[in-house]
Amino acid sequence: MGKGEQDKVELADYLAAKKKVTNANDTIDELRHQLDAALNLRDDSAGVLNGLNTRALSAIRGIFGPDSTEYEQAGGTRTSERKKSVRTKKEPAK
Repeated sequence: MGKGEQDKVELADYLAAKKKVTNANDTIDELRHQLDAALNLRDDSAGVLNGLNTRALSAIRGIFGPDSTEYEQAGGTRTSERKKSVRTKKEPAK
């Protein structure tokens, strides 16, 4: 490739390209900041919702009982459906 007019890099072209990249980076930084704020708001709201869900499930358990169909429909695990623990016998020491 020979060095002709098309191979020249003009300062104005360079500065314009640099400005585009800088502007894009600024936009990305602003959007990341907005995303962080939205994620924090979502997480805080989910924490509140989780607390309300727990309280509602506890109320349903108190009203209908821990082995009721209503408790299961609300998302609880019925007492009769819980896995029973199994004890293993220890081998005597030799």
